[in-house]
Amino acid sequence: MIRKYFLSLSIILGFGMVSFAQTEPETSPTPSETKQEPQSGETLRENLKLTADQEVQLKTILKDTRSERQALKDNATLSKEDLKAKLEQLKITRDDKIQAVLKPEQFAKWNEWKVKIKGANKERLRVPKAHASKRH
Repeated sequence: MIRKYFLSLSIILGFGMVSFAQTEPETSPTPSETKQEPQSGETLRENLKLTADQEVQLKTILKDTRSERQALKDNATLSKEDLKAKLEQLKITRDDKIQAVLKPEQFAKWNEWKVKIKGANKERLRVPKAHASKRH
């Protein structure tokens, strides 16, 4: 009788552990997952009312910036301070190139969008107080 009880309990616990192991844990996105490059594609074209030439130039600038940013992040020889400074300079260079492509009113919309996205990313990265205590 006791053997049947332990055998049943073992089987139930075994299935419970298997099903628990197969569920993916809830994780918050990493900063790199939530970081967004200013929009591309149709939405960017529509919001900024880009010409075809502007769209091509903008996509090239954004693609090159992403590649350069990744190369900087992959460079293990840079200190955190140097990396931060170089990434900030990369943003400034990107915006200077974009400003040269866009009309003043388009560039103003670009800057408004960047501020909006930056605020949205900060909100997403905040950990609610109720969840913060569960992490420790």
